[in-house]
Amino acid sequence: YEFMILPLPRHSVGHNDRVFVYSPEGDQGRNTVAIGLLHTLSHQYSTIAAFQPIGTADSMIIDLVLQAYRSLQQPVSCETAVDSVGLQSSQFYLDDSLSRREIIAKFYETSRIKNADYVIGIGSDYSTIIHPTSMRTNALLACDLQMPVLITVNGEYRTAHEIAETIKACIRTVQEEGVPVLGAFVSPCPETVHDNVQLELLDFAIPVWFIPQLQNPENPTLDDYLQNIATSIAQ
Repeated sequence: YEFMILPLPRHSVGHNDRVFVYSPEGDQGRNTVAIGLLHTLSHQYSTIAAFQPIGTADSMIIDLVLQAYRSLQQPVSCETAVDSVGLQSSQFYLDDSLSRREIIAKFYETSRIKNADYVIGIGSDYSTIIHPTSMRTNALLACDLQMPVLITVNGEYRTAHEIAETIKACIRTVQEEGVPVLGAFVSPCPETVHDNVQLELLDFAIPVWFIPQLQNPENPTLDDYLQNIATSIAQ
């Protein structure tokens, strides 16, 4: 494939050496944006590391990032999925204060992260176990790791108002922890709500981009994610 570059706010993303993909859902929409971000930044940086502070045993995002790196023929900074995850969610919530300190230590002491030109932080995964503080936890972790945030929300089966209110809630949660928001993605999102979402977010003065549904949403491959990015971003 020939893939388009993700239209990120380069004046902000390019002046940092890290960014955090923040999502209240932690599902395929987040994965699409994370992989698109990897592809975009690979044109600017020689080595990129991915780090997920809180992971799950069945998470696929780090493996997808590794596949994407190999498909782009880039040096692989994320050597194994285990090295790219701070703690498992089942361990994190036993003592979140202690766990945050462990994650910070792993992030700053891991050589592949220290040696990378750019680091992509990835928010926690979707879970059938609801943790009432998960949105704030991800904001705190972005703050701990000094990562500005790109918000990603799922627009499927939501009205324009519901999408906008979800983004606003994310912005407030992130900014309350002193973390800057660089922009927001709605992934996936029906084209019919684009304009109304933009209108409802005018006061927040952040760029918003929309990505359509994957062609194979039930069992997506890396090619499905990349092709979805290539066919959607320029719209």
